[in-house]
Amino acid sequence: MGDRCYIEVEYRKKDEVQIRDIIGCDWEEVKNEDCGVVTGVYFEANCGMYDELQRMANDSIVFKGYHGSGGDYGAASFACFQGILAYQNTLDGTPVIAISENCVMNEVDLEAAKEYFSTRDKVVELFESWAKIIPSPAGVTVGRSLCS
Repeated sequence: MGDRCYIEVEYRKKDEVQIRDIIGCDWEEVKNEDCGVVTGVYFEANCGMYDELQRMANDSIVFKGYHGSGGDYGAASFACFQGILAYQNTLDGTPVIAISENCVMNEVDLEAAKEYFSTRDKVVELFESWAKIIPSPAGVTVGRSLCS
């Protein structure tokens, strides 16, 4: 066993079986099960499920999420689109970019943040395109929702 943390991963419902095969178990909690986009929760993920997220990316599964900090790593948000997995260090979900004592921003952190936001935005756009059409009782479309 390794270090443990909380993790949430939002993904396409159609990828559920493939993800279960990769993580080797069912999620401890699942949100929005009836939607095209599902959120899986694991309360004690081993090392932030880093290896599992890498395998999901290698299989070009589209997802986004975050994990809490562990003993050897900080909290991070992540997103994967077209096999590109982007990580961004966070503090309470807010992106973090290191700044030197001379107030110079760390360029590596800045580039990582740009890649994360770009990848996350692509995932969000794709997920929103699958927003569920909500019919009224008369069958008239009255709005779109991600089943939140």
